[in-house]
Amino acid sequence: MADPDRGAVIDLADGTTTELKLPVAEVPPGLYPDAFVLTSPASYVELYNDPMGFAEVGARSILYAVNATGTRELFRPATATSRIGTVCLSPNGQYLAVEVVPGDAVRDDYRSAPGWSGTTIYYVDAASGATSRGVTGMSADWCSH
Repeated sequence: MADPDRGAVIDLADGTTTELKLPVAEVPPGLYPDAFVLTSPASYVELYNDPMGFAEVGARSILYAVNATGTRELFRPATATSRIGTVCLSPNGQYLAVEVVPGDAVRDDYRSAPGWSGTTIYYVDAASGATSRGVTGMSADWCSH
């Protein structure tokens, strides 16, 4: 379990916990933290949003990778009006499934799993930020655990 500045690893076999001391993300002012994904006991990826356009970063959503050496941008949508929806880590820890919702998307009004038209899932290397591919749709299988 983790928060942006601390957390713990819980050993389910014996119930012991080991405290995590995570570095604090250094991001431009005006961005708001959102999804948080622990990638190792000393690193994480965090989504930041600029819902009002005040941060002057040229994007509504940006993923940052944070570790002991600092904070770096990992991924941002190709268009400034698109936003990142959900983010989750693959079971092997290598890729992030990143849902990108276009700025002109329309709600689909599905009752059981509502979403947005034109949503695309990008598979992003969690270490390098390289995008291997994008597929139209939402809710990558490994995100629904």
